[in-house]
Amino acid sequence: MSVCLDWRSREGNGFGRRPLSRVWPGGGANRDGGLEPIGGNSMSKPFVMVIDDDDDLRFVVRMSLDLDGCEVEDFADGRKALARALERLPDVIVCDIMMPEFDGFHVLEALRKHEKTADVPLVFLTAKGSDGEIWDGWRAGADYYLTKPFDPEELVRFVKHLKKETDVPYPEEKSLSENLS
Repeated sequence: MSVCLDWRSREGNGFGRRPLSRVWPGGGANRDGGLEPIGGNSMSKPFVMVIDDDDDLRFVVRMSLDLDGCEVEDFADGRKALARALERLPDVIVCDIMMPEFDGFHVLEALRKHEKTADVPLVFLTAKGSDGEIWDGWRAGADYYLTKPFDPEELVRFVKHLKKETDVPYPEEKSLSENLS
């Protein structure tokens, strides 16, 4: 099961967030039906951080994203990942919820409170899949929510979609009269 939750702030300051939900991010297939690398024609690889206390899962996620053209750093500890995110801003973060000491909600809260990381897209990848748990992720400000077990190709598509969204600034809002003229 997967749910897209987009809470991107138009001002970039974390306030005035607006929910925008989608069932499927769409796009991403080339003419042969395969996925295009996340970076597209860009010379730089997208930088993705993976945070999970499960070594095997981090390996699967890392390899899936690496094979699709991402630069990936993985962390078993949320605090170390946050410190690294302040050193080098990731394009997207994939994070488990259930981790010892500093869980995914703490990671997300800390990211959203810091001006530098407030708008970094975060995908929760977790075994917590009840409606209430998904709602908690949505309210906390996660951009996507995928439950384990998961399809690695689906995760790659979500990361690709989030990367595209962060590359395109929000258009300035216009008044109704400006839109009609």
